[in-house]
Amino acid sequence: MQQTNYQTRQKGVGLIEILVALMVFSMGMLGIASLQVISKRSSFEAQQRQEAVLIANDMISRIKNSGLTSAQIKAYYHGNDFAADPLTPPATPHDCLANSCTVDQLVAYDLSRWHKNIYGSSVEASSGQNISGLASAKGCIDVTEADGAMTKVTVTVAWLSLSEMSGSKTRVCAITDGGDSQREVSINTFI
Repeated sequence: MQQTNYQTRQKGVGLIEILVALMVFSMGMLGIASLQVISKRSSFEAQQRQEAVLIANDMISRIKNSGLTSAQIKAYYHGNDFAADPLTPPATPHDCLANSCTVDQLVAYDLSRWHKNIYGSSVEASSGQNISGLASAKGCIDVTEADGAMTKVTVTVAWLSLSEMSGSKTRVCAITDGGDSQREVSINTFI
């Protein structure tokens, strides 16, 4: 008689154990899925930052290799702010890689190439559509005299991120309606 009583009390215990194990397994799988989403977002953010650094370094290299004096660099490059706008791409200037150029043509060529890099139009798919670039990007160049002999060139690339930042922010190259999701990379050099 006791044996039957024991079997009656054990009915459904196996089912409860399976449900608890299934719940623990489901929670683990949800944790792994959220970790995957966070990892993907962080990877995208790192790729965007890397692209901004490359774009800023490209312009610094163009300015350094232009052969211009400090006064010419300040006259031609200071205050050049470019917001990447797919609807108004810059005019294609004289090709200074294939032909010799005047100073004006060289500066126009460098700024045009830099604008295309900011927008991402330097990389196209076979369909002709731009496939790279930063979201709502903007580039700014600031040239100041550091002391009597040196000129400080600051190139800043700003873009909109997927997530918002907290804390105080000082904007060098502000994007209209960028809000708390704006990111910036600034590269300084002395010429």
